[in-house]
Amino acid sequence: MSQTFTRTSDHAALPPTLSVMTEWADVTDNIFKATTTFSLTNILSDPTNLKYFKSLSVTDQPRERPALPLTPAEREKHVILCLAVPPADMAAETIPLVSAMFTFIEGLTKINLRPETRSKMKKLREDVDRAIREEAIKEKKEEMVEDKKAAKRKAEQERISRLSAAEQKKVLSSPTGFYFVHFASDLGPRTETCHETFSGQGGQESISFPIVVKSVDDMLSRCIMYVVYYVNIYDHGRYY
Repeated sequence: MSQTFTRTSDHAALPPTLSVMTEWADVTDNIFKATTTFSLTNILSDPTNLKYFKSLSVTDQPRERPALPLTPAEREKHVILCLAVPPADMAAETIPLVSAMFTFIEGLTKINLRPETRSKMKKLREDVDRAIREEAIKEKKEEMVEDKKAAKRKAEQERISRLSAAEQKKVLSSPTGFYFVHFASDLGPRTETCHETFSGQGGQESISFPIVVKSVDDMLSRCIMYVVYYVNIYDHGRYY
């Protein structure tokens, strides 16, 4: 699940072809605050730079949403400048823009955000970390449930396979368990619908489900045996 912290807006000091995506206006004001030696708005308004400029990102977030919250040691801040590739004989035109980024990065260390802005940014990141942690716990629980179901099915399959023919027949006549369906496959691969009626304490239940029939080796008498584990005959005909 992707998530963005920013909102899109225009900026009066930038060309109309550019937009700003920012968390808070305070952040935008600090980033575009001009000094006596550097002005980001002037850099991004230069027609030569605009020919190649695609985006400039300042972020403390990873490119991909992590499976678990990042530790303080794993957190990094990034300045990412994306440019269109110039023709080989025009590559020098991008040098002023790229060089300006070093001055820009130095200026970021002097940004002074308001305390309330810092507090809001910290809370948002804590909320996201909490959501990531909850998602990871939920996925782990779901995996454990599926693993238990798979282990139970496997154990039941192994148990049934060790039974005598008479015992297997007894299992097949019960309202829950394994059901063996045989189809001649002389006509080649095809899909058929299996209709079965089961009897139990709640009466009779009829269930239909598709069976994909494929050709098999002659040693199996050109028959297909499908093993369908029926979890609960009275639970809306769910098969696993």
